[in-house]
Amino acid sequence: TNDLVQYTLAVDRTNSRLARLYNPFHPAVVRQLYQVARIGRAAGIEVSVCGELAANPLGTFLMLGLDITALSVAWPALPEVKQVIRSVRMEDARVAARKALAAPSAEALVGTLVEGIGDSVDLSAFLGRWNLSPES
Repeated sequence: TNDLVQYTLAVDRTNSRLARLYNPFHPAVVRQLYQVARIGRAAGIEVSVCGELAANPLGTFLMLGLDITALSVAWPALPEVKQVIRSVRMEDARVAARKALAAPSAEALVGTLVEGIGDSVDLSAFLGRWNLSPES
């Protein structure tokens, strides 16, 4: 997802002047992931996602909602990803993902995911590692 975000938004996250524009929750990025997942599923091809989005608790929730269940994350993120997977209901993730696909902005999209994950996962446990406010 890191390269997908960079190329979709034409933003180099390593460029200090542009890095603030890098947002994996941008609606264009999420809609592309949805299209890839939908087309892959229709063709009988498993879609796997790696990158920071898959390792982010809200990103994991979103991936589950898009029926992307093969995630590759750096080992330090495994406990967080496992906690999200074990704590949420797939139907809640799917409902949140459908709503997120209609979001007009990254802020609205993140807000939809926060609302959808509800009390299933204590997001405050991740605040030190991830900026999980709707202003992400």
